[in-house]
Amino acid sequence: MIEFRNVSYREDGRTLLEGVNFSIQAADSILIFGPAVKACQALLKLTARILTQDRGEIIRSGDQSLPWSCAGYVFKRGGLMNNLTLLENAVLPAVYHKKMNMAQAKKEALAVFERIGIKHQAFLRPAHADPGVCRLAQCARAILADCPLWAFEDPLAEGDPATLRALKTILAELRKIRKKALLITAVDPRLYFDLGERFIFLESAKAEIYDSRQALFDSGNVRAREMF
Repeated sequence: MIEFRNVSYREDGRTLLEGVNFSIQAADSILIFGPAVKACQALLKLTARILTQDRGEIIRSGDQSLPWSCAGYVFKRGGLMNNLTLLENAVLPAVYHKKMNMAQAKKEALAVFERIGIKHQAFLRPAHADPGVCRLAQCARAILADCPLWAFEDPLAEGDPATLRALKTILAELRKIRKKALLITAVDPRLYFDLGERFIFLESAKAEIYDSRQALFDSGNVRAREMF
């Protein structure tokens, strides 16, 4: 689906990523963690093409009719247009990319909102909604757009119990039912260990890739193992 070839990225004169090589396949579930928190976020945004690398190549394979923007990126905070309601934000990509018309999109969005427990807040603007509700609205947006790749910024790090339950249900559904490619950044990777099948540990701009849980725990990387 996506391949990183010797990718480097700098921000504010500082190298966050240096010579990163890995690939993402359909139905992959990858947990990105480590002390280099900004590097983790940069890697996630590079994957979704929110950022552009300074060196190297990021190559996409598969259905070339899908736009690069067809990634379900869920920001921890923000990520929605404040001049639109949560419902209007949710339908925008699906309508823009002509996956469905406005009436159909709003009907399906309201059904998703009801399923994840935020239908009563559908007509709020993001500034008047709880950050957890805004994360759920971003999830609804990606569900409607049927994104093949989902990228989450530490989705379970904070939130009320109802929001966290809904997010856990969405993550499990993506992993087990929808078979989407799933990337998650985590300050505390223990929250997502059951979801991760592959792991990327970032420290000092370098990425260490582990293709299984066993490979991670068998590695000599004490710092990575201790985070679990």
